[in-house]
Amino acid sequence: MPRSSAAVTLRESFGDRKPPDISRKITACVACRKLSCTVNKSIQMLLESDVDWKESMENRIGQLERALFSRTSSDSHPIGHAHSGPQIASIANDTKILDQSLASQGPEHSHRAHEAALNLSCGPGAFPSSSLNTFLVNDQDISYSTGPDLVTRGLISQHTLEKHFKFYHKCLNPYIYHPLTNVDTVAILLKRSSLLLTAICATAAFCAGSDDYEACLEIFINEVSATTFLQVHSFDDVRALCIGAFWLGKESSALSALAVRIAGELNLHRCLTKMPHLEKSCYDRTRLYLLVYICDHQMSLSHGRPPMTREIRMLKEPRTLLDSKFSTSLDLQLISQVELWSISSQVFDSFGAATDTTFISTRLSELEYLSDAYEHWRQEWTAMLET
Repeated sequence: MPRSSAAVTLRESFGDRKPPDISRKITACVACRKLSCTVNKSIQMLLESDVDWKESMENRIGQLERALFSRTSSDSHPIGHAHSGPQIASIANDTKILDQSLASQGPEHSHRAHEAALNLSCGPGAFPSSSLNTFLVNDQDISYSTGPDLVTRGLISQHTLEKHFKFYHKCLNPYIYHPLTNVDTVAILLKRSSLLLTAICATAAFCAGSDDYEACLEIFINEVSATTFLQVHSFDDVRALCIGAFWLGKESSALSALAVRIAGELNLHRCLTKMPHLEKSCYDRTRLYLLVYICDHQMSLSHGRPPMTREIRMLKEPRTLLDSKFSTSLDLQLISQVELWSISSQVFDSFGAATDTTFISTRLSELEYLSDAYEHWRQEWTAMLET
């Protein structure tokens, strides 16, 4: 079989284009001398095989780069026509299928296939797929409806939807630190987020003992499942997941974990260092992140797992949020819970979640310190919330 140009170049570097012969007998080790061993390749032949493989990989990567560049630079020239060969034709076919799949999901997804670009600065030991740059980084509050609402699907009537919303807004919203504002209405949420409205209906139906609970819960879980692998999310997605996590016990762990992940993708934590805020958008981001922080820590205690949200330095001084010109009296309860769960995190870090472990008397000072912290928190916030 004819050798590649790289292998021929390697031979010429040794001053001979003739294929190498096996001219040296290799002595086997003591353990293998009883076996019949045959040497099939010399060191130079191994080097040539390695060079052939590298040259083949370089050619394939080059073809892939040209195909991606051609696809991103001009949609009017199919990849298969720009470069010949079965490998490029295969890439063109796969890309066409991907384009059709993304286009069927809506306009917000159809452009993502054209944004892939190789990151050649990535080392060979990096994690899988890190050689591709991120398709999309979204940290804006993009409002969109994930699908038909409960009324459109014929599961509940408009009257029942209004009833569930009023029940939630009056009886449940104040207990989880007001994720909805007073200006939020059914008409607004119908246009903004079907996921959030479905979460409200599911929790209201559950707490009110309504017969619609099973149907609302099923739709809510289906919408959450459809949201899991989306690359575009909104603040309302986080609100919906937190609402569900606070009130729906069986699904709470999965919902809170997804809320933490999406909050990180939306970069809600970036505005923590800007307290007190001068912009309303930063204030809203921080308040929503603190809601996620409380939800995550509460669910971690309920399910006996460590919290996923970190103890960021600015969370040690959460009362700075109250100095913002956008802050209201509703933030007092939110900040009090952030401080409470911050102390609880110290308890978890010090003693873990194994309640059956024998307590060591030498750690009594740590226990007294945390007990004093709880007592100080109770006295201080009792006085602040009563005024």
